[in-house]
Amino acid sequence: MTAPACSIPSLNLPMQGEKSPYYVAPEKMTPLQKHCAFFDRNGDGLIMPWETYEGFRILGYNLLLSLFGTFLVHFFFSYWTLDTWIPDPFFAIVLRNVDRLKHGSDTEVYEHDGTIKPIQGDAVATMLGRFDGDGKGGMDFMEMIWMTQRKWDVLDFFGWWAAKFEWIFMWILSQKNGVMSWDDIKGQYDGSLFKDIEAKRRGEGLVR
Repeated sequence: MTAPACSIPSLNLPMQGEKSPYYVAPEKMTPLQKHCAFFDRNGDGLIMPWETYEGFRILGYNLLLSLFGTFLVHFFFSYWTLDTWIPDPFFAIVLRNVDRLKHGSDTEVYEHDGTIKPIQGDAVATMLGRFDGDGKGGMDFMEMIWMTQRKWDVLDFFGWWAAKFEWIFMWILSQKNGVMSWDDIKGQYDGSLFKDIEAKRRGEGLVR
């Protein structure tokens, strides 16, 4: 079931008991959709700003970072996922269309359809391993910044900014002793890292 081409997502929500026209079955999700689906807290295929804020807080980001991240994500990315030229008044993000959010100056791990590049062995370590200067199994903050600089496409200022935002937030979330491990970096590409962090924090009583 698909939404009408001219519908505005946040004004086209299903009635109680109805299936959302934006729903995406988990088994049919691409890795990029799985990455974003963590923030679709009610699983209806629409990511609303309050759900993104809740997701950030569950992951352990503080109030200000959660508000800041929510604003940036929805203000800049909502429109490109819509099936209409009319902006959504609540800045909803349509999960099934998040492949449109692949931007320039990224790590090139994702394909344009939201899948991960078919590379022999470990795709993440193969494509990013050269930025691990001393073989510690991940990247420290300066190596991460250097990686985003090396991936910067000519005149792609939006992609440069977006990559910095995404990776700095990732580093804050997952770094241990100043290093993001390859396992954690791989886990964020399909969203499994987010689920693991939520489960751990719930087990520690940090999330109600």
